[in-house]
Amino acid sequence: RALVQENPLLKNQKLLFARRYTYDSQHYYDDYYHGPTRWGGNLTELDLATGKTRDIVPQLSGGIFDRYDISHDGKRVLFGYRAAKPEGYRIWEQKLDGGGLRQLTFPPADEAERIARHNGYNKESLEKDPRLYGHWTDDMHPCYLPDGRIVFVSSRSERSVLCGDHALTCTSLYRMGADGENLYQLSQGALTESTPTLLDDGRILYTRWEYVYKGIAAVQSLWAM
Repeated sequence: RALVQENPLLKNQKLLFARRYTYDSQHYYDDYYHGPTRWGGNLTELDLATGKTRDIVPQLSGGIFDRYDISHDGKRVLFGYRAAKPEGYRIWEQKLDGGGLRQLTFPPADEAERIARHNGYNKESLEKDPRLYGHWTDDMHPCYLPDGRIVFVSSRSERSVLCGDHALTCTSLYRMGADGENLYQLSQGALTESTPTLLDDGRILYTRWEYVYKGIAAVQSLWAM
């Protein structure tokens, strides 16, 4: 009540949240592909004055909505989304008034070869149960930068954890233009990096799983670039 209902900064305002079924994974690095238990959810607006909710992206209902970020002018939202199909997460953007939905990232040209090279399931199994991980590429955790560009994490780097005999995919930091052009890999770490956000001085704050220094679950170190 003190943090939300009686907070003068929030009272009678609107909140945006990601609605999805709880992830159920055992490791920090595989939340996005071993975690989902059921499909369905949305980006949802809560009107604190009336208690009513409104789905922002009804046309994508039925998939999984991951982390999101609101533009500096408060008019647009970036989000990671995966359809209930044997394919990876992609970065999408939409105006908060409900218009202008567009997809910003797409599979790389060699996506089929990557799946064939790393995947442990056949095509029929993946189509029957898209919760199985097909070792496709995933683009997630988008964050607006002050100059209009976007930072996000992706498994395009084809990095794997060091346990051996796993072929588990890690994510690295990437940057792209406002329209999804000029993808550029920012980090060259061997382990999972995620959840980039912007600091007041313009640096990017993110988490990094250090393998031997931290556990495989919740507590991770903070890094900046």
